Amino acid sequence: MPSHKIHIAIAQQVNKRLKLNNDEISLGSVLPDLVNVDNHGISHFQYIDKYPQNLANPDEFIRLYREHINNTISIGYLIHLLTDRFYNEQYYKKFYLFDNNMPTELFFNNKIISDKKIGKKMKNHDFEEYDKYLISHDMIIPFKDKNVIFKIPKYKNIPFDENYLSQYIDKTNAELKKPQTNCDFLYWSKEELDTIFNECIQYTINYIKNNITI
Repeated sequence: MPSHKIHIAIAQQVNKRLKLNNDEISLGSVLPDLVNVDNHGISHFQYIDKYPQNLANPDEFIRLYREHINNTISIGYLIHLLTDRFYNEQYYKKFYLFDNNMPTELFFNNKIISDKKIGKKMKNHDFEEYDKYLISHDMIIPFKDKNVIFKIPKYKNIPFDENYLSQYIDKTNAELKKPQTNCDFLYWSKEELDTIFNECIQYTINYIKNNITI
């Protein structure tokens, strides 16, 4: 749901509390989107395309891969699922009409939005713009060692392509060096995005504290 830069930045902020390997937790924080299968619902444990079952499921990840949960990359993976879940919940709350606790219609500027292209833009545009803020304020630490890809646990039914991951790390580091233009927010204010970012960090820290021992 949020951009990869947001995923990495949140994981690194959480890691200020956890004090784990930065490369490992950063890679884990984007792994669910880099899985080598077409259906990303598998890597996010979203089994039904209906709210709330269509939200990323960190509880299921812990249940299925408890033997790996203290691995730092797995902690990053868990942070990705928590971040996706939190941001998607905020998206639903801001842009959807609800009936009996179920989202029904996409709604913005006092009108229902039926155009799926607009809906997709509403979901992605401002988070990608927020990348510019994160990069220009040096809020994302680049990867230092590509050998981190060889530390990924063997998650059953969740394969990865090591060559693709290596290229991904190079691409991400290059993007972090690029000069950034001004942010052009259309649907969220900068203040709203800051609030979601910070609340997600605390939400993630609380979940980890209450559900696993590091």
